[in-house]
Amino acid sequence: MSRNQISEINACFHKVLSECRVIDQFKKVIIIFKENEYVWTELKKVLEKYEVNTIMVRIPNEEKDINSWIPKRCENGLFFIEQLGFYEADLTIFGLPIDARDYIFQKRLHERFIELQTSGQPTIMIDWPPEDIESSLKELVSHLYIRALCADYSNVRTENERLKNWLNKGRAYRITTSNGTDILIKREERPIHTEDCLINKTNKSILQLPCGEVFFAPIEKASNGVLVTKVGKKKIEISIKNGVARFEDERFLKIPNESFLGEFGIGTNRSMAKLFSLSSGEKAYGTCHFGFGNNTDIGGQISTDYHYDIIIDEPTITILE
Repeated sequence: MSRNQISEINACFHKVLSECRVIDQFKKVIIIFKENEYVWTELKKVLEKYEVNTIMVRIPNEEKDINSWIPKRCENGLFFIEQLGFYEADLTIFGLPIDARDYIFQKRLHERFIELQTSGQPTIMIDWPPEDIESSLKELVSHLYIRALCADYSNVRTENERLKNWLNKGRAYRITTSNGTDILIKREERPIHTEDCLINKTNKSILQLPCGEVFFAPIEKASNGVLVTKVGKKKIEISIKNGVARFEDERFLKIPNESFLGEFGIGTNRSMAKLFSLSSGEKAYGTCHFGFGNNTDIGGQISTDYHYDIIIDEPTITILE
């Protein structure tokens, strides 16, 4: 990693921590990560510059099940990680290569994050390109990612509110694309959520960075149509009938063949490149995504131990009623 890129990462974290109001709120932070130690070392340097007591904990590379690395809140403000023991922190930061979809399907992982969220512990999840990305692309992808992470979040918040107000004019929508996606979904009176890209000591939500998304839980059993996506050059169709999607292609072996549509979201971060191999690719402006599986945390009724997103590029969204 070049000295210029290290400097770029450091400057990026200064900007992000300030804009998301981390600085001056939190004084004891734990960073839990698995890859890209040089990235989280720069984050630690920035935090310590602002006199934040920072612990770094690396998950072993051979560890496949990271459930035991999700902290549990105990009495007296203490937390517990099996491999670490008891510690004190007022902010938890996860730096994980979240493109690794295996994380999404591990039993109890989603519930563990929800438990941490409902405990009242402010939590930030920072997506970062994985270490095994092709070496010739690593610096370019990292640069594009840093640009997204350093977006002007005041503009993102403005875009989120504009889009939320527009969606609130309707209760049902049609989503189409030029390559064949055509699906009808209903929201009825369910709330529309936005990412405010802020965190504070009383905020019980999990902040994912980069930010930039407006989303809601569609009415169960009321979605019908077809999604068309690509994996490499292969075009894949996913049929949805009465809210249930059929995943028959081998690319989706880890998803139950029949899964409820649990989320519809729209990306609003204009600085995010369309890097669909990263979970934060769903934040890119000009995309929407359909989430399958658990949605109880956003107002839905689907309780599963997985959640999986399909990103759709350049959709046309029409209000039906």
